[in-house]
Amino acid sequence: MATFLQGIALNFGFFVQSKMGVNMRSITMDMVYQKALKLSSSARQLTTSGEIVTLMSSDSERLSEAANDGLWMLMSPFTFVCSMVLVGNYFGAAPALAGSGTTVLVLLVSSQFASSIGRTRLQVTSVTEERVKVTSEVLQGIRVMKFYAWEPAITLRLETLRQQETTLLRRLNLFRVLNVEFLFLSPIFVGAAILSTYIALGNDINSTRVFTLIAFVNMSRQALYNFPRAIAGISEGLGAGRRLDEYLNLDEQQTTRPVLSAASEGAVCIQNATLSWKADSPPCLASINVTIAPGSLVMVVGSVGAGKSSLLSALLGEMHLVCGSVSVDGTLALVSQEPWIRNATVRDNILFEGAYDGDWYKAVLDAVQLHVDMKLLPAGDRTEIGEQGINLSGGQKARVNLARAMYKTTQSNVLLLDDPLSAVDVHVAKAIFDQAIRGLARHTTRIMVMNSHYQFLRQADRILVMEGGQIVGDGTFAELLPVFPQFLNRHDEEDDVEEEAQVPWGMAPPTLPAAVASASPAVEVDGVSRRKSDASTAAADDAMLIMDEDRTMGTVARKTYLDYFSHVGINGWFVAFSLVFMFGFGQAVRIGVDWWQGHWAASFATSPTPLYHGIFYILVVAATAFFVARCLVLVLYTSRCSENMHNQLLQCVLRAPVNLYFDVTPVGRILNRFARDVDILDSLLPNLFLDVLETSCVLVGALVVCATSSVYVAMSYVPVIVVFYVAGQFFTKSSRELKRLEGVSRSPIFSSFAETLDGIQTIRAFRMETRFTLQNREAVDSNAKYLFALVGAGRWLSLRMDTLSMGLIAVILCVLVAVKGTISPTVAGLTIIYSLALLSTVQWVIRLVDMIESAMTAVERLLHFKTIPSEALDVTHHDPSRTSWPLLGAVEFRNLHLRYRPDLPLVLRGISLNIHGGEKVGIVGRTGAGKSSLMIALFRISEFDTGSIYIDGVDIASIGLATLRRALSIIPQDPVLFSGTLRDNLDPFGEKSDADLMAVAAQAHLDLSLSTIVAESGSNLSVGQRQLICIGRALLRRSRIIVMDEATANVDLATDTLIQSTIQQAFTTETVLTIAHRLDTILHCDRVVVLDKGQVVECDAPSALMNTRGSVFYGLAKEGGVLSRTQPRW
Repeated sequence: MATFLQGIALNFGFFVQSKMGVNMRSITMDMVYQKALKLSSSARQLTTSGEIVTLMSSDSERLSEAANDGLWMLMSPFTFVCSMVLVGNYFGAAPALAGSGTTVLVLLVSSQFASSIGRTRLQVTSVTEERVKVTSEVLQGIRVMKFYAWEPAITLRLETLRQQETTLLRRLNLFRVLNVEFLFLSPIFVGAAILSTYIALGNDINSTRVFTLIAFVNMSRQALYNFPRAIAGISEGLGAGRRLDEYLNLDEQQTTRPVLSAASEGAVCIQNATLSWKADSPPCLASINVTIAPGSLVMVVGSVGAGKSSLLSALLGEMHLVCGSVSVDGTLALVSQEPWIRNATVRDNILFEGAYDGDWYKAVLDAVQLHVDMKLLPAGDRTEIGEQGINLSGGQKARVNLARAMYKTTQSNVLLLDDPLSAVDVHVAKAIFDQAIRGLARHTTRIMVMNSHYQFLRQADRILVMEGGQIVGDGTFAELLPVFPQFLNRHDEEDDVEEEAQVPWGMAPPTLPAAVASASPAVEVDGVSRRKSDASTAAADDAMLIMDEDRTMGTVARKTYLDYFSHVGINGWFVAFSLVFMFGFGQAVRIGVDWWQGHWAASFATSPTPLYHGIFYILVVAATAFFVARCLVLVLYTSRCSENMHNQLLQCVLRAPVNLYFDVTPVGRILNRFARDVDILDSLLPNLFLDVLETSCVLVGALVVCATSSVYVAMSYVPVIVVFYVAGQFFTKSSRELKRLEGVSRSPIFSSFAETLDGIQTIRAFRMETRFTLQNREAVDSNAKYLFALVGAGRWLSLRMDTLSMGLIAVILCVLVAVKGTISPTVAGLTIIYSLALLSTVQWVIRLVDMIESAMTAVERLLHFKTIPSEALDVTHHDPSRTSWPLLGAVEFRNLHLRYRPDLPLVLRGISLNIHGGEKVGIVGRTGAGKSSLMIALFRISEFDTGSIYIDGVDIASIGLATLRRALSIIPQDPVLFSGTLRDNLDPFGEKSDADLMAVAAQAHLDLSLSTIVAESGSNLSVGQRQLICIGRALLRRSRIIVMDEATANVDLATDTLIQSTIQQAFTTETVLTIAHRLDTILHCDRVVVLDKGQVVECDAPSALMNTRGSVFYGLAKEGGVLSRTQPRW
């Protein structure tokens, strides 16, 4: 009855503390998320995304585990004291003191292990955070990485970090398992000390006293085993708590903005303000004085790094105010320079958690020129556009980003636009400017940073010219033109352009000729006109972009275990059997120690020779040595599995095609596997394998020992094992699925969190922190309900297994009474001792088997990476030499057809184009016409359906991807940087000298040293500076073919002129393909190719096309006011 009540009390206590642990985990994840939304810009520079993700994932788990260890911290000392009191009462004070002293010594040694575990865990965490951060950067920039063929350099960097991590993990796990084995053997050490002291005092021993001693010592076995582990767990929890405390104490953004007084004349007022990004850093903006009247349109111009975007950040409260004041009257809406697109539908991105107003929504789509694009998407505005808008072109992303702000202008009276038109062509830019910025938002105060489309400056109410963080010019276009001609005089002919058509607000923009611009009427945006396919399953499928996460059903396959063990580098079966043998033999030696004590006691009265004493100590030493050896083997096996599996799966992910995998798989999902699932692989599985092998051997050993007492005991096993099996299966089936559901429900938390980290500025600008916090709480709670159900299932099992075990113990004791006199005292004593061990061992084995199967679902998810599609080979034996190919740089497209995935429509339709070596070709067309798709085909980022591309007569489909991509250079539309130095970002392979790198930096007008630290994603640099670094990469590669995908969209006109001059000098003989929205950048080209709907509609010299009034290019040039500027710059 006492044992039964003990089981109920313990299970209730463990249930309460597990519930507390789940709540602590949820609260921690919520606190980390909320803090991320509040971090100041300076604090954001002090912490990386990897560190924050680690707090959300690993550290929250460790705090939860620390809560689960709390009960043992209370129980263990009490149990130990009771055990030693009983020893002292039965054997005397001296043996009890000897046992206590040995126990203290064991705990001291264990505390040293725990201290080493804590120190090593800090080192592991630091390296893990760096690995996760780099992995996150690689996944975010996977397209650019493939363009540059940087997979080997990135792989080397990650594998180096992984090697450092696994070296530390090997040490950490070795300390852990040695500590566990040392504690497992501690009853032997304590028993030996008590027994030796008792004999040394001249006392005789017998079987009764020996087995009573073993029973008393085993009372404290769990306390000795779990107390140091609880200390280690709480120590790791405290470490996680300290990291969390440091994070939560980081500076926060100002939560209030000063509001203008009623007597103020402007909607925005900055008075003598000096601002910096950090409190201790030099000011970025100095002595800013400006007052902006309500409803005015103010444009901000200046060179790269002049402080234009910083001025908007100051209005958002993102900068540290050194002195002066910044006041905003009303609410803000923001159009960020880099579009932030959520992993949702087009409509959800535009509504941004707001209520749907059909008429206003339609007006916004028309104004930002998205109505035509909606017709082309598979499910209109209900189409999922993926993470970072991967399903959209750069121009479409920019317009969705603008549409979000325009939709909110009914609730905002200050609109901040950070270079919103740079990603669209002149035709679309004019329509957006007239219908959106000067149309729908005409009653809103608009502050607009301009790096392109300077033809609109004349229409500004006011222009601010910035240089060096100061406003050096403030006035109208006419007032500033004589003073700043470098910014303002490039489009002064616009008024002279004949037949210039002004597009009235509310009207459709000028369209391409009917033969070119006819759009499919099959799908239109819901709310503009009703789609017939709303109710169709096919349309719903078309709207889905992101694939559901894979979730296997049923038992973890045996093949999964074999695949895991095979990553040791030898046969998986051999690894498994060798571990089972070593643990089984070790338990046999452990049983031998107890048997020898009984045999010694039985023989003590007749032959109390020192030989028995010596053999006893030899067995103790042998058991200790064998246990240490099996620890070393286990750690070696699991660490090699972790390192080899991570590196192999990393290769699989980096080799995955963008269109077939990354476009349909959230980065957060992949990152979750490389963070949380790899953490399970590294830290949890080694401990679980140790526990399950050790406890299973204890159970089997106990059953075997008990069965030797009587055949009736063995016979009683049959019905009991059946009941155990049925109950265990009932539990494991539920637990397995709950664990998988918990894993699947965890991925959206990290996907959403990564998305939030990218869009913090936008979220804060729209004051959406509370809404996003509530969404995160819903995701965390959804995950927690599965985790809590899993905890409850574990307590259900424990209570029932303990009850069944007590029944088995009763049967065994009854059999021993029945066969009294037919078995030796030693066998009887061992049977009683080992039958008592069944009480906790049976349910613990079942739970451990379930836990290890649940943990193996992480291996399942990681092994899934082996099934994802792979790109073609990097190198083939057909590849031409890098020194001999390409020589001319001639490119020929032959009837090229391309679609991104088999279920999507063609984006290139029969492209045939011949580009001569050294020719400069501009590529233009409406957003979504296929310009960037042409480059994707050229680099084989997506393999084309039919047709072919030849470079210098070589079919690029027949050569390796690395050979092809290294022969080309690209300056991408979205500048992607990786954390490190400027040197690392220019030359990750370390192939160039410092002199070469410095020369390229000077050519690209980069006023930075090679050792300049580049923060995560280049967040400490302006977008223009990031673009200049990408230009430097192209200059450094010296390829025969250069692709410029709107390379200067994010720099000012003066810097653009310098860059164009640099390109003119550096690429005189190279083939240059320039995708352009600003026609100024392609007027120098030998030919211009106009694309529409994936087809070439015009191809000729720019002067010839502009002299043809009916041409598409003529219409684009007229809209941009560039008809009179046709002189080439080469």
